[in-house]
Amino acid sequence: MIVVYLQQARFRSLDWSVLKRHPRSSALLVGLLAGFLSGSVNVAVPPLVIYFGALGLGAVPMTQILNLCFLVGKSPQALTFGISARSASPC
Repeated sequence: MIVVYLQQARFRSLDWSVLKRHPRSSALLVGLLAGFLSGSVNVAVPPLVIYFGALGLGAVPMTQILNLCFLVGKSPQALTFGISARSASPC
């Protein structure tokens, strides 16, 4: 994310209209990137915020979608940690 922050000017000059012209493929690519980042460094929000901002989504719907993404992404993680902790306990 430091690199993204340092390259903000380049991101502003990109043609983001491709996201609206190809909504399914762009959503798939951004979703895969967010999933990869969530699995590797446990942070999926930055690419999602960039994507939703490029789509022109308002603050309220963006917040609702990001909260839903967090809930859907963290619930299985919490369940897995709970099962893992329970099976690892000596009791």
